[in-house]
Amino acid sequence: MSTTLPKIKYLTIREAAFVLGVPRGHVSRAIRVGVIRAVRRRSGLAVPSSEIVKWLGGAG
Repeated sequence: MSTTLPKIKYLTIREAAFVLGVPRGHVSRAIRVGVIRAVRRRSGLAVPSSEIVKWLGGAG
């Protein structure tokens, strides 16, 4: 099964949580402990779409 996101390079924490089907707090915690990589974008954190694909099982 191929998992792709339509040409979106970065997602907000809220968007990442929606795609992963988990609460925002779970994504924030995963970023804080280093399980999910995030970068500073403008006024907040953004999760690269490659991280989401990895979590959805599309990397490999």
